[in-house]
Amino acid sequence: MMILPSSLRSSRGSFFSRMPMTDQSPDFKRCLQRGGLTRINSDPRIVAKEMLVARQDLSEGEASIERGSFKWATVQAYYAMFHIAKALVYQSGYREKSHRCLAIALRELYVRPGRLDEAVLVELEDARALREEADYRGSFSETAARQSVSAAQRFVSYAAKLTNQN
Repeated sequence: MMILPSSLRSSRGSFFSRMPMTDQSPDFKRCLQRGGLTRINSDPRIVAKEMLVARQDLSEGEASIERGSFKWATVQAYYAMFHIAKALVYQSGYREKSHRCLAIALRELYVRPGRLDEAVLVELEDARALREEADYRGSFSETAARQSVSAAQRFVSYAAKLTNQN
């Protein structure tokens, strides 16, 4: 599990731990109603393409660590996780229009039914926050980069099993 700097931690817990657990979460419904998520016909080629892009981003993130480019490793690790999440959501017949609705859909479609551990979502949220810090504030570290890359490696492994893209 990644450890965020205190400036990025919420005193109320993770966004995901605050979501209600009803038949279909209000946030998921809202994303559908407002167009943040749309129903699509699942296409295995799109899932495979997103998994490939995720693996490429992860590989580039690992190489960035080796070069000491910790900002880029942080950014690349997040985008590896982002593309993995997109692949999973596509596989379930949805397309996202925002990072927030992507995370909400992942929770609704994979975590709630028990197909994916909640810790993966927390790591995705943490990686996004670290990427934003690196991109928009120029704040990054070797530790955060390594944590993000490790989280992305775990997510690739989980998603490969869920998508049969080993």
